[in-house]
Amino acid sequence: LRQSILIIGIILFSQSLFAGNTPNRDRMIKSPLNQEKKITGYNSTDSEIALNYYNKAYDYSKNGDFNKVIENYKLAIAEDSLFIEAYDNIGLAFRQMNELDSAVYYYKLSLSLYPEGVFANQNLGVAYMAMEEYDNALLTYQNMTKIIPDSPEGYYGIAQVKATTFDYEEALEAIDIAIEKYEEQSSSLLSDGYLLKAYIFSDMKDKPNMKKNLILAKENGANLSKDLEKLISSDSEEEKVSEEVQVIKAINWYLETPLKEENKDKIKKIGS
Repeated sequence: LRQSILIIGIILFSQSLFAGNTPNRDRMIKSPLNQEKKITGYNSTDSEIALNYYNKAYDYSKNGDFNKVIENYKLAIAEDSLFIEAYDNIGLAFRQMNELDSAVYYYKLSLSLYPEGVFANQNLGVAYMAMEEYDNALLTYQNMTKIIPDSPEGYYGIAQVKATTFDYEEALEAIDIAIEKYEEQSSSLLSDGYLLKAYIFSDMKDKPNMKKNLILAKENGANLSKDLEKLISSDSEEEKVSEEVQVIKAINWYLETPLKEENKDKIKKIGS
């Protein structure tokens, strides 16, 4: 039970503060395909019928009709049993319907055809995390770092698992590797790395490093919630409020204390 907390939020503070800002590692259903679109090392399809079913599924996904999405991906697979993108996306559709066993089944089918698939590996880990099968999630991400060493996503996933199980040192080691790889690749997901790092520091009660990484996340394109924006911009105001509180406390203490030169000096220092 303790380890399941991060699926909702690592702790209540982190949950409320980072609500809407923890990176969502479910990738969106891929765009419509055509026969000219080929991915190196990745088997699309040469079947026009399979493509038509695939693109119908995509259209249904825009309306959130996941039963139709799944129906049409299955029809696409029936036309071309090697259509990896259809396996990936049917897995994602089941994931979005919270039918996690079925999602895992289709991600594994995809990986049996193409073990280097970033999409299937990554989202298989996400499904295991949602099922609270942290050992399987960790194994999935660790394997990902071996078969796709240039991808940051395996390290990102490891950081998520380690943070969920409160192993902060290894979580930070993994996210630092992911961030380095995002930077090397000029990836738009760099902000995700900094945001997760901030999330980890928030649970460690390390506010300075949390703020530092929130700022880096924002500088790299993260759209932060209003609460996080306030947190980033609140330094001077916080210090001012803190100082005012100290002054008020000191004045109250001074008025209730016999007059001494040392008391005057203390109030002068705090209020100056």
